[in-house]
Amino acid sequence: MVTENFTSDFSARIRTLLGNESELFFSSLQAKPVTSIRLNPEKQTECQYTDPVPWCRYGYYLKDRPVFTLDPAFHSGAYLVQEASSMILEQFILQLNLANKPLTVLDLCASPGGKSTHLLSLLHPNSILISNEAIRSRVPALVENLVKWGFPNYIITNNDPADFNCCHEWFDIILCDAPCSGEGLYRKDPRSAMNWKTRSVEMCAARQKRIISDSWKALKPGGLFIYSTCTFNTIENEGVIQHLHDNFEIAGSAGLNPESTNGIKVIYINGTPIYRLMPHLIRGEGFTISALYKGGNQTEPSKSAIKKKINKSLKKLSETETKQLSWVELPDGYNLFQSDFKIYAMNDQLVNVLNQVNDSLHSVTAGVEVAEIKSGLIIPAHPVSQSQFLKKDAFPQIELGHSDALKYLRGETHFNFQIQYPDGFCLMLTEGLPLGFTRKSQTRYNNHYPSGWRIRMR
Repeated sequence: MVTENFTSDFSARIRTLLGNESELFFSSLQAKPVTSIRLNPEKQTECQYTDPVPWCRYGYYLKDRPVFTLDPAFHSGAYLVQEASSMILEQFILQLNLANKPLTVLDLCASPGGKSTHLLSLLHPNSILISNEAIRSRVPALVENLVKWGFPNYIITNNDPADFNCCHEWFDIILCDAPCSGEGLYRKDPRSAMNWKTRSVEMCAARQKRIISDSWKALKPGGLFIYSTCTFNTIENEGVIQHLHDNFEIAGSAGLNPESTNGIKVIYINGTPIYRLMPHLIRGEGFTISALYKGGNQTEPSKSAIKKKINKSLKKLSETETKQLSWVELPDGYNLFQSDFKIYAMNDQLVNVLNQVNDSLHSVTAGVEVAEIKSGLIIPAHPVSQSQFLKKDAFPQIELGHSDALKYLRGETHFNFQIQYPDGFCLMLTEGLPLGFTRKSQTRYNNHYPSGWRIRMR
């Protein structure tokens, strides 16, 4: 019996939940954690991985956990380190045909960005994703991961879920990957298992119910509410789904094809399937997910929710001004907009949404920042180097070997290149993938990689 690392209350609940499987479960938590990544479909040429995650097209298991910090491809946005179990979200998007038309989507508790980047890879390119994080200190990680992923159709916000009451019945999908007690991560952090308390779990469930109540009005009737946690207990999963049925009008629920849920436990609450991924049954950590459709009919927003002002700080650039940014290649439907000293690429749908949320939500960034204005000069901004809009041949390109790539990522400014590059902005690449810009001046390469993202590890 392998239960010495767990509180007696937690062990008792697991035995009630799993019965004869409980010893297999406890043994699985003593095993080595599984490492998995999800590739960026826009930044891959030839796949070198051979052990796929069965429910995710671009998900792969790794035999060992490398030092990702020292892999330049990781910093280029070629892949994201993500827990395999949470990639099951993909099956809901694909099986429910949610990628076939433009949708407005809210990722309510988004940092560090695993599910937001996954959604951007899956949804229709004209969909709009609002990626929200309520805790301010967690926002920078969300910004970094979404910028590196390189997609243009998102807005990052820093708001409490209650603030989305202003978005009256806007969203076709709301994803709530709720803050939870984290039982599903005990294999990665065994020490936290000894802090398990029923009271803490009940507090998490109360917070989860508040988050749902605060954001429910923002979902369209007929819209899909996807609820997930990285925990096992029934209080935060079955109990919260029951709370939804008891307090809101539910039109139905979404189920997955049995072929795609092999090894995944399915529990039903009021006909709603709850999918529980357990580490003794699948290759991954603990994760629970369910999806319900909102009932009711479209209603008129209250006067307090109606937006009256337009975001006048966004100035659309003229065709002549746009041509000055030779490093930007815009697809149809996208234009450049200036806000203060920054220039962004956005499509009309994104601008429309940004205009409407401007007064009620704190938007951190939106679209792709392509340039900034310094001392009257327009210079390329780092996010464009990671985006689909970058015109690579607008700059001299410097392909970096592994050691030089790490030097660049550390913010260093001197390199011993055999080729003499012209003064001015150059694009640094690793294996053909852009890392960012440098500005060469004689023998110095002034490093424009964001200071907050620079690696400290040697």
